[in-house]
Amino acid sequence: MRRLSLLATLLLPCVLAVGCTTPSTIKDASTKHASNLAGLQQAVGEYRSQLDRYFDRLIAQQREAHIAMHVDRWIHGAAEEQAASIADTVRLTDRVAQKDTAALDFIKAGAGIADAFVFYRNNFDQWVHKTTGKNLEERRKALENKLGKPIAQSDDDLTFVEVAINLTQQRKNLDDQLNLLATQVTTMQAFHDKINEFLSIDATIDGSKIAAAAAAGSKADVAGIAGKK
Repeated sequence: MRRLSLLATLLLPCVLAVGCTTPSTIKDASTKHASNLAGLQQAVGEYRSQLDRYFDRLIAQQREAHIAMHVDRWIHGAAEEQAASIADTVRLTDRVAQKDTAALDFIKAGAGIADAFVFYRNNFDQWVHKTTGKNLEERRKALENKLGKPIAQSDDDLTFVEVAINLTQQRKNLDDQLNLLATQVTTMQAFHDKINEFLSIDATIDGSKIAAAAAAGSKADVAGIAGKK
């Protein structure tokens, strides 16, 4: 009995003086944590944008190199043909025919360069952007199955294509990791929102009712419950 009375006497001032509120330090810490999570989510997005620009630039460089390599080969071949054509033209005694042949050769060469540029640009895109596969070998098989015939281009012809395919795979691997991280951050944010919801609740306590209940409890006869000694 004396122990219950003493406990009630000690608790009454605390109950009357203090409500059930979350300390401001905890609320401040929770707010800062929420801000940190938001900052992390933003950082993930910014890092993804930086990676996209980085890989876009590298793959574009491989595309340009692929086109340049093959167009250069075409120009060398066309130059040899032009040299032979010029030699034949010089043998002509008809000056008008010489001029016409030279003009036609020039027009033909210009059109050929433009066609080669378009062809190898589309060729790169077919390998890198329109065919699936983790590496060059898998994509070669996929294209051969699609076309129903072997592809004449050798691995040397596809040097820059292969680099671009490897870059694409690296990009996918990093994207998968960033997607996982972004999902984890989103989950943490949702969980923290619930915590903040609870921390924002300040329960108001009716001190007079608590005091009356405590007083009644101090007078209760618990001998029959605790056992007499």
